Amino acid sequence: MPIFFLDSNVIIKYYVEEPGSDWVRLLVDEPDNLCLICEITVVEVAAALSQLRRSSHFGRNRMLTTFARFQEDIHTGLFLSRALGAEVLELAAEIALSHPIKGYDALQVAAAVTAEALSNFEVVFVSGDKQALRAAQLEAMETDTPFAHLDKPESQS
Repeated sequence: MPIFFLDSNVIIKYYVEEPGSDWVRLLVDEPDNLCLICEITVVEVAAALSQLRRSSHFGRNRMLTTFARFQEDIHTGLFLSRALGAEVLELAAEIALSHPIKGYDALQVAAAVTAEALSNFEVVFVSGDKQALRAAQLEAMETDTPFAHLDKPESQS
């Protein structure tokens, strides 16, 4: 069973039409795939949806219903949440000191690395962020990005 660790920008693509959304939906909806997320993803998804609302991509009702659907998908097991323990926080700090990466992105990578170590299975880190992908690769993780599955190249963040 393939195991994929999805960061928040990939989760947003599941719920909001963006470049790479079709591939993300295929990945998540494939019954044989196991999709992991970090518990901070809940906060990051809420913030991203709020930003979309403020930029007039959609209204308050859609923001709230999309977030509720995300929470329900966690509750039903579509996404399995990885808790942040002391070992993840320590590794995230090491990653942040070693790579040019934002704090929450370092936590995402650290959670994926730790999940792989604890599961004894290969975990694929999936992100649309170049810095997070590079940090994961430098941490010896297999990576993938929705942008690699587009018909035409799109810019990444």
